[in-house]
Amino acid sequence: ADAHGQALALVLGARREVYEEVRRRALAVLRDRAGTGEAEALASRLAETARARLGDDAAVHPPADGGIGIVAERRGRRVDLSTKVLVDLHMSSLGEVLRAVWE
Repeated sequence: ADAHGQALALVLGARREVYEEVRRRALAVLRDRAGTGEAEALASRLAETARARLGDDAAVHPPADGGIGIVAERRGRRVDLSTKVLVDLHMSSLGEVLRAVWE
């Protein structure tokens, strides 16, 4: 049982390292594209999404970290569509795919 537990810990640790590396690379790619026309077009679409959720008068601004995306606020409600949030949402949506690969 002890060897099984150690083996499982090693496998889970390796999976975590792969996950973190994919996340790190995705963030780096997006960081490199900040300030491009592609990033501006994405920000515009994200602002439309945020306003659809919060209302047309929502205040929309770039994220504090200067990355791609937007943050919108209205009447105490907030929609964060910044780079880190978008990458994390996408990574969590890959859960089933990654489980299938690892099993």
